[in-house]
Amino acid sequence: MMENLVNKIIEIDSMADQRLCDAESASEKLRENTEREAASLKEDLRIKAEKRMSEIRKFHQDETREILAGIDKECNEKISQLDEAFNKQHLSIEDSIFRAIVGE
Repeated sequence: MMENLVNKIIEIDSMADQRLCDAESASEKLRENTEREAASLKEDLRIKAEKRMSEIRKFHQDETREILAGIDKECNEKISQLDEAFNKQHLSIEDSIFRAIVGE
């Protein structure tokens, strides 16, 4: 009877040790899985952020190109207008300068 009781206590202690070992193993696996998932989420977020930044950068570069093209076009139009005005009036301006110098 006493021997049965001691054997039962040893059996219960052995089962408790096994359960503790199983719980520690499950806890370690859970921690490893959680760390892997966290690393995966972090990488996914980094990739998404880089993609979004690239899209924003491209949008602003395209917008800047359009603005610069508009400015370039406007400058070319102004230069053409000035060239046209010069071609129409340069002879009369030269004549006026000549007369002012000669004293007429």
